[in-house]
Amino acid sequence: MSGLLAAGALAASWQRELAAHARWLEAGAPPPAALLHPAWASRLSPLPLSLESLGPAPSSMCFERLELHARRVLAANERLNLVSRREPERQILINLLDSLPFVGAWADVSRETSPEDEPPRLLIDAGSGSGVPGLPLHLVLADRGVAVPDLLLVESRSNKADFLDETLEALALDRAGVWGGRLEDPSLPDWLEEEGWNGPACLLARALGSVRDTLAWCRPLLGGEWLSDALHLKGGEGLLREWEADGRAWTRDGWQVARLLLFMGSERLLCFLRSSRR
Repeated sequence: MSGLLAAGALAASWQRELAAHARWLEAGAPPPAALLHPAWASRLSPLPLSLESLGPAPSSMCFERLELHARRVLAANERLNLVSRREPERQILINLLDSLPFVGAWADVSRETSPEDEPPRLLIDAGSGSGVPGLPLHLVLADRGVAVPDLLLVESRSNKADFLDETLEALALDRAGVWGGRLEDPSLPDWLEEEGWNGPACLLARALGSVRDTLAWCRPLLGGEWLSDALHLKGGEGLLREWEADGRAWTRDGWQVARLLLFMGSERLLCFLRSSRR
């Protein structure tokens, strides 16, 4: 097993990311120049994730489960091309470290703002691939002993969907499943109902596509009120380019741009764009 992906090394890497974010917060959390663009000023102000929202570090047992997930990805990568074959251990590490700040973004989504505004009861990880960010987020929330939403991994490629099914079994996750199809498949809502899944759901999107395309692919899930929120992980400059190109399309189908949450890791900024239909 690569030293990068051992449980202790994963824990140390996450602590380094938290330390970098804490230093940025102490410096006043200055947003990068791209996010100071006037295009954002009229819509929302970038909001740094607080250390409180990120919560306590996962337990050693949780990092052992994350290591098991990482080991399975690495073992299957030569066959399934789950991550780049150039330095796959490092790419798997990046995927895991990008997934963990979703905990802070989820805290924003799950916070009830009114008696009628229930938090999502389901996470839908769209284009899950190797299982990120859905699996790490689910494991960390379960580790904290809080109310954990169910998890649906959406993956259209059958060999990767089979890998995800086997990984859920290896991790003994009984509140998680796999949809071996596309997010935009019109039969997905009926399948969710037949299988006993409960909404509303929060969509997780990382390295999937543009915000406009992702929200368009969600349309079959809107009729039955399956979706209440979406979290899109983006880089700052790429997010600005998308906004300038087709930001007006983001609010179609009743979506609102609710929040832009920021996490400053040791090497790069992560932007969590929250869209909401509440």
